Amino acid sequence: MQAAVITLYRASNYDTRLQAFATQEKLRQYFGDVVFIDYCRQGTYGLSLVETSAKEEAR
Repeated sequence: MQAAVITLYRASNYDTRLQAFATQEKLRQYFGDVVFIDYCRQGTYGLSLVETSAKEEAR
């Protein structure tokens, strides 16, 4: 059985990657295969979450 997780894990901080790794390892206990799908909204790649929020509020 496979589990797919949609998340924003390639953000510019170490904590998001660590959280994704921990989630992957826990889900492997229940599912044989775990796949991560990196969610990236158009026009926000490479921006920090603070910059993304400020950009949306300016609209």
